[in-house]
Amino acid sequence: DLVLWIDPSDSTTLVQTTPGVGNTVTSIADKALDGGVSLATPAGFYQGTAGNRPTRQTVNGLDMLLFDGNDDYMDFKVNNFVTNATLGDLSATGTYEIFIVFQSEQNTTGGNTSTDPFQNTHIIGDSGGFYGTAIYGQNTATPSIQAYVWNAGTKSTPASPGDSFAHSAIHQVRFTNNNTTLKHSLNGGTESTIAAAGPGGITSTLQL
Repeated sequence: DLVLWIDPSDSTTLVQTTPGVGNTVTSIADKALDGGVSLATPAGFYQGTAGNRPTRQTVNGLDMLLFDGNDDYMDFKVNNFVTNATLGDLSATGTYEIFIVFQSEQNTTGGNTSTDPFQNTHIIGDSGGFYGTAIYGQNTATPSIQAYVWNAGTKSTPASPGDSFAHSAIHQVRFTNNNTTLKHSLNGGTESTIAAAGPGGITSTLQL
């Protein structure tokens, strides 16, 4: 079942202080409206601090959210964007698939090139830094993407530095957990196994 659907190209799901392309986005609403496990609708991603909000931009005729790679992020919230929620709120069994479409630009003044992906700019993850997918080398011409998870006190990642990709092109990340194995793949390529078990018990807020 489709539990969460975030679609920036649908302007009816966006809330902006000043509507329109080029202005920041306060919240983006879920379109799936499945209700999840304990999802109190309306739900979606929200940022209350003006300086940390992404910007609405257009790529190939479709609107998207532009995060600056430094301090822009959004928290997953339910109950009319009041209550923080976790990945566990979307899946009672700990089994899920996450698909993310993204485009990265070279950030010569920011971005993090730490060899530890837990310290890099994440595309999706949790506020506690326990799991997610992150861009390594965003301020270089040869970035790559890694998934990571903190499992039983151990940081687990696929082979460093991860799957290479090109700036300014559109890519898809698939992040899966079947409750026994956590995996990720880029653009439909070979799946990399990250950990023998996923972060099913993590209670930190899900973030973009």
